[in-house]
Amino acid sequence: MVSSLALGWCIIYASRTCLYPLYPVIAAEFGISSAQAGFLSGFYFMLYTLFQIPAGLLMDRLGTKRCLAAAYFISGLALIGTVFGGNSYGKLLFLLGVQGFGDSFYYSGAQGTIASHVPSERKAISSALLGIGMSIGVLSGLGFSHMLYVALEDYRLSFLLLGILRLAVTWILLRFVPDVPNTVQSGLRDYLPLFRDLTVWRISGATFCLMYGFWVMINWGPTFLRVERGFVAEQAGFYSSLIAMASMPGGILWGSLSNRIGPKAVLMTALPLSGIFLFAIVKVGASYPLIVLSLLAFGLCTNSAVIPVATVWVSRIAALRYPGKTVGAIAFYNCVVVSAAIAAPVLSGFIRDLSGSLSGAIYLAAVSVLLSVLLLLGVGKE
Repeated sequence: MVSSLALGWCIIYASRTCLYPLYPVIAAEFGISSAQAGFLSGFYFMLYTLFQIPAGLLMDRLGTKRCLAAAYFISGLALIGTVFGGNSYGKLLFLLGVQGFGDSFYYSGAQGTIASHVPSERKAISSALLGIGMSIGVLSGLGFSHMLYVALEDYRLSFLLLGILRLAVTWILLRFVPDVPNTVQSGLRDYLPLFRDLTVWRISGATFCLMYGFWVMINWGPTFLRVERGFVAEQAGFYSSLIAMASMPGGILWGSLSNRIGPKAVLMTALPLSGIFLFAIVKVGASYPLIVLSLLAFGLCTNSAVIPVATVWVSRIAALRYPGKTVGAIAFYNCVVVSAAIAAPVLSGFIRDLSGSLSGAIYLAAVSVLLSVLLLLGVGKE
């Protein structure tokens, strides 16, 4: 079950991140600015975020499995559609938005399935394994999309391959993932106490700040390394993907520690380290060894290394305070968190358009990550 969910999450992240090293190619093809290129990802995440809560509530009412699989299939069709219909900026934007809608069901559905079917002592590790799937997807998307473009001279072929894989994975999800049926027929009003829960807001806000830094580096890291630090195009994508590579052992590390010392202690340790290492990526200058070391250290303390700990924390709170609404709680949390992926690429592209450099955007991201610690002060361990 967990391996099937991790595979689905892997393909989603490969589909997302294969776009980022190709921003300059797409900008040149359509004659758009860096901010407009960044908005391709921003619009995907705008739809992804917009439908998070409706998707979670729908899965709480109808059961997770069929909603998740149907939405995954729709995303696969949209991704294939970019190959044949994405011949203008507007059409490409629309199809990426449809993909974002379909993907909005996945994370809360997958985490809700883990929360319902995995014993409590294995939840953190299982969630970390889901994060490893994500890391492999990031590694694949960043590492191979530009190389495939150079070899075949058509960036859309990456989308075609991943779209076909999505259709195949839909069958795997239907075959191997159990359902999470729900006999509690709650209306939107019943979720209002959850939406007003200050603890959930604080955890979600802290994770938003962390993810803002991550999305700045995943979106614009390849461009920063290539243009401002002298990496060749293929190297830039590969070295940016080191963030995902390091997060795989990081997920196991923080997940294991969470079972021993609790999620709050893990986050209060990992978040400031993440901000410091993000700051170092710019501060070390053009030293290749130090840049690589900083990227690895940042990956060890960000996104899929740490997010599963926060997710399990939120699901635990939901199970205690709001029985029958776990998927909706995770969807609400994820809605707040992934909104960082809307802001990060566009704001960073805008800073680059104004200053001619991405250094300021990365410094801003580092400050955002460091501020996340303040949001967790006063939150109980639960």
